[in-house]
Amino acid sequence: MSATKRRILVVDDSEICRELVKLLLQSRGFEVITLDSPFGFGAAVAREQPDLVLVDVNMPALHGGKLVEVALQKGILTCPIVFHSDRPARELQSLVLSTGASGFIPKTNDGDELASRVEEYLNGTWQKRDRAPESIRPSTAPPGPRTDVPPRIARASEVPPLSGSSSQSLPPLSAAALSAARTADAAPMSQRNFDAPPLSQRSPDAAPHSQRTITSSTGWVRGKF
Repeated sequence: MSATKRRILVVDDSEICRELVKLLLQSRGFEVITLDSPFGFGAAVAREQPDLVLVDVNMPALHGGKLVEVALQKGILTCPIVFHSDRPARELQSLVLSTGASGFIPKTNDGDELASRVEEYLNGTWQKRDRAPESIRPSTAPPGPRTDVPPRIARASEVPPLSGSSSQSLPPLSAAALSAARTADAAPMSQRNFDAPPLSQRSPDAAPHSQRTITSSTGWVRGKF
């Protein structure tokens, strides 16, 4: 219960809601003034000097969000102004952000819960997180991996060595393949083709025979003679 009677102004078009809030708060030491319409709101604030204003959202004469927005723009309030509604919490959070209201209190039949929330706004200890919906609150989750960083190329020192020597990684040559290679490289002299003509057919201006190049039957350059 509040030590001193603090004044609460309730703006709601529902008579049942006005009377219920008045009963619950007055029984816990608050003074409650009610309005059944947004009209005359400025005059009531100037006359009553409330410590807190509770505004219903859905009112036929003027939407509660518009009333809060206009009241704050005109600077007629020096106390917290809070939405008092049964609308979903996420909708009320968005409305608080768009209008500049201090926060919201869900409608309830629990007098202790209502009085506790009223005390929070009167003392300035309400939860600041209620002013922002979950979709725009700062994230506390650790940042995920970056996708704009090119892949890192491993250094030569970081590449693991191959198992075994290079000779072990190559398949061994078969005996037939080795024999064919040796035969091609060692063809008999009688089967080799030389590009040098006989001495009797050489031209006097031809280059000396010692400077000519010959090739074997496999097409390899063997040397100079």
